[in-house]
Amino acid sequence: MARKIVITSGKGGVGKTTITMGLGVALAKQNQKVLLVDCDFFLNNLDLLFGIRQANYDLTDVMNGSCRMNQAIYSHKKFQNLFILPSQKCGFNASFDKQRFFENICMVNADYDFILFDCPSGTHSDFFLATGVADEALVVVNPQISSMVVANKLVSILNSKFDGKLGIIINNMRFDMVRSRKMLSHEQIGNMLKLPLAGVISYFEEIESNMALYGQIDFSQKQISEQFNLLANNIYMGQNNIITPNKRIKIFSKIKKFFVGEGI
Repeated sequence: MARKIVITSGKGGVGKTTITMGLGVALAKQNQKVLLVDCDFFLNNLDLLFGIRQANYDLTDVMNGSCRMNQAIYSHKKFQNLFILPSQKCGFNASFDKQRFFENICMVNADYDFILFDCPSGTHSDFFLATGVADEALVVVNPQISSMVVANKLVSILNSKFDGKLGIIINNMRFDMVRSRKMLSHEQIGNMLKLPLAGVISYFEEIESNMALYGQIDFSQKQISEQFNLLANNIYMGQNNIITPNKRIKIFSKIKKFFVGEGI
């Protein structure tokens, strides 16, 4: 059965969709069969990162009975173990029945090793739809006080459902600024949020430039690939490493056992 993980954040702009895609690619490279589900029904762009310019069917079509689940799931052209269920192609915010959404996900639960839900930021209806079907949660944060404050509020909401199966991913980390004490360290962030650290992704100018010019990211670039592979290893294999520009180091505390637990 698939491990169903929702990837969420307290505020927008922290790179949650990039993390979802990068983690999906890294897991697929480890021969894990991965389904990415875009649960942002208003500002969705996971399909853009995936390389889909025009989807014939999407999650909205599945939910209203216009197509079967497998008709709306698309395979990646390069990574054969990576699949996506895109959000709606129209521009309005759909309202779905939670039970029906859960039942549709259960239909493909046995077909994948991981199902990653790209969740909208905040706590609107789409947020509860995505968190309601997942078994584990990862909160994406930036190393900024404003991100910490909002994330802390989100964690208080998630704790009741994902007790013991909740972790954080730090995105856009600048280790040079950490050393000069101009940015929070991963230890400080972990202590502030009181959660296990699943991994750290550095700030990469290449990610921003590729998104701006092409709408996609080259996850095969060595440094980018290496960090997402470490993130995947932490989650899939229970390792507890991050990487700095100088050396690989163990994160401040051991990752809880749920990161290698089986999905329900």
